Amino acid sequence: MLGYYHVVPILMYKIIILAIIILSVGGFLITRNAPEAVPESSPEPVVSNTSSESTGVAAPVADAQTTHTVLYTAEGFSPKELSVKAGDTVVWRNMSTTDMWPATAMHPTHTVYPGSAITKCGGSEASQIFDACGPVAAAGEYTFVFSEVGSWKYHNHLNVRDGGTIAVTE
Repeated sequence: MLGYYHVVPILMYKIIILAIIILSVGGFLITRNAPEAVPESSPEPVVSNTSSESTGVAAPVADAQTTHTVLYTAEGFSPKELSVKAGDTVVWRNMSTTDMWPATAMHPTHTVYPGSAITKCGGSEASQIFDACGPVAAAGEYTFVFSEVGSWKYHNHLNVRDGGTIAVTE
């Protein structure tokens, strides 16, 4: 049978181990739910001149295109709804600590935006579809130029609860 001097160190050891476990779990939960700093998002104008091959003179720009930014954080996409004009660019910036995969609805086929389909990922049309075609790591981004007028829902293929809508007008 164990004496008093043998039981006390065993109990102290168990209490210390339990305290370490509680502090570790508590620290993980606190850092996981800590708010992330989100930089301000504003449209950035993008003007691109294309040169005329026949004259070598820069062609005038008909309409200035705009680049819009959607941030992905632990709370999801922001803004959740965005209005753009046909020809505008949308950049999804991953400000979270996990991967994201922006793609047109519906999960898992990604076929709502015209011409898009997850089956085209890895093929010659991959750059023309509304689908990142793979995970975008933290601090990475995905860019897409919208040419089709309409209201286009999208989601994070890796976490389908996160989504939004891009409304494209003429």
